[in-house]
Amino acid sequence: MKKILFVLLLAAMMVPTMAQEKAAYVYRFGNTYMQDGIRMNEREYAGFIKNNSPEAFKMYQNGRRLAVAGWCMLAGGIAMDVIGTSMMVSRFLKISDDEYKKQRIDMADIAPDIYEKGEQYVYDPKSVMTETKNRAQKDGTFVAGEIIESIGATATITSIPLLVVGYLRIHRSADVYNQNVGATPYVTLNAVPRGLGLAVNF
Repeated sequence: MKKILFVLLLAAMMVPTMAQEKAAYVYRFGNTYMQDGIRMNEREYAGFIKNNSPEAFKMYQNGRRLAVAGWCMLAGGIAMDVIGTSMMVSRFLKISDDEYKKQRIDMADIAPDIYEKGEQYVYDPKSVMTETKNRAQKDGTFVAGEIIESIGATATITSIPLLVVGYLRIHRSADVYNQNVGATPYVTLNAVPRGLGLAVNF
């Protein structure tokens, strides 16, 4: 038993010494990074790998550019969606109102003994809607709204793969750093008040 304890203590003394010869392992969870027990946000992490691993920093920069482009396309796409849809809806309602006024029939013209002029109107809703759609498809403002909305939808869809690939590369840069500098997690044996404790170091 004493021999086993002696071997464990000897290993505990040697492993940290061997680990110190290598760079500390970078561990990521979410957008927070840890290295040698120190937490780093993404900006701090970028500065760290810039000084310690050019290849990892290059991957990080590439991912960051893709992510920024994705966010810009997403914001622009949503804005164009809103603008285009607003143009289409407002113009459609205006055309519909004009068509209703053109097709309505004053009931006073049909039954003057019952209704006064301008008191009540009747119209064919189906006819109004059909003519409104036909006019809208030829209306410049409505068509422009359709084009803007389509461009916005395309930009929004395109932003998704840019964001996914961008953040994957940002996160993978930590793996590239660990591989380049030869950093690996290691286990140490430490004395604690009631015995010995194992610790996994990153």
